[in-house]
Amino acid sequence: MKPPPHCTKRWQQRRVISGLGLMMLLSGCSNPINPVQVEVITLLPELGLITQCNKPKLTGTTPAQTAADDVPRLKLALSQCAAQAQDYLTWYAEQAALLAK
Repeated sequence: MKPPPHCTKRWQQRRVISGLGLMMLLSGCSNPINPVQVEVITLLPELGLITQCNKPKLTGTTPAQTAADDVPRLKLALSQCAAQAQDYLTWYAEQAALLAK
């Protein structure tokens, strides 16, 4: 006595599905994934690489003219240079702190 055809067909489908599932499970064991460690290297410029500051020329011919014209230009150039150096040193400290983490 043979089982009905619809039962045989279902049994074959189940065997195929079970076989595929077993193959997928076993293939996962045959190809292990090895962890990879990535190291990021960041180089910072040297501390001495700050660009030169503006150095205005003294054009006054008398002490009064020098005080009136040249001193304000020198003060402005000095404050811009100091701000540039401070910005660079702040950036450098931030980058060094990020690398230390």
